Amino acid sequence: MKKLGILLIALVLLAFVGCQPASPAVAVPAATEVATEGTQTTYPLVFKDEAGKEVTLDSEPNRVISLAPSITETIFSLGAESKLIGRTDWCVYPEAASAIESIGSLQEPNIEAIVALNPDLIIVSSLSNEDTLKKFEELNLKVVVITAQESFEGLYTVIGNVGQVLNVPVAAMVKIEALKARVAVALEKVKNVSKPTVYYAVAFGESGEYTGGGDTFIHQMVEMAGGDNIAKDVKGWSYSLEQLVEKDPEYVIVSNKYDSKNLFTIGENYKNLSAVKKGHVVEVNEDLVQIQGPRLVDGLEALIEAIHPEIQ
Repeated sequence: MKKLGILLIALVLLAFVGCQPASPAVAVPAATEVATEGTQTTYPLVFKDEAGKEVTLDSEPNRVISLAPSITETIFSLGAESKLIGRTDWCVYPEAASAIESIGSLQEPNIEAIVALNPDLIIVSSLSNEDTLKKFEELNLKVVVITAQESFEGLYTVIGNVGQVLNVPVAAMVKIEALKARVAVALEKVKNVSKPTVYYAVAFGESGEYTGGGDTFIHQMVEMAGGDNIAKDVKGWSYSLEQLVEKDPEYVIVSNKYDSKNLFTIGENYKNLSAVKKGHVVEVNEDLVQIQGPRLVDGLEALIEAIHPEIQ
């Protein structure tokens, strides 16, 4: 099925992100350590990125290329999009991002196109492969790695670090506090609810079952949303049909793309699941849940609505 191919591409992206240990399953947002002291960034800036590498920025970057949807969305959310001169094919939100020149895919960007844009900074996430990073190094291109790692709270660090590097630290602090306030409201809504069992379907069908195991941020979000993730006892993204049938979740969350809900509910392997019989196969916008940018809070709210429709 075409849908399976597309979904498995999404899974590959998630697999690149899922290489760090997860934070505790549920946690009310606390003060996040981000380097955003003062009202502006001082250059030269020595920035230690998520790869553990110290990168020196001699001056404020004004020609920036983003190699991750999460970074692109963050840049726009901080009002720094005027600095953005390049993005990947996957960076399509907000709509205005599509007007920015694309330099190719996440894993195989067009190096010649990147060089031609003459960037003074390239921001990558854990989605970028080592070969690409080595080519950047050989060409003396300035690169920083900024990633949310495998936790919901890592979102705040990403925003803070992007804000620091691009000299918009105040905007970053304002955004972080606004998101934390929304998360606090969301968590309050589900504080005393009963937790139905939930299965988040990253991909399904002939190519296998994929979901967020207990060491992933998807698991963390399901638990934060007042659900009991049936895959909490496994690691990574791979699951099995036998496990799914045995656990028989009360709710199944699928993408609102690719005709996912219809394909799941009519699937021979899933038609006897309680969630299917009770009409508890629910769609969410996968981009809100799987892209670790500022919209991740929208994803949390969407999961709460899906798992607890009784909450207004």
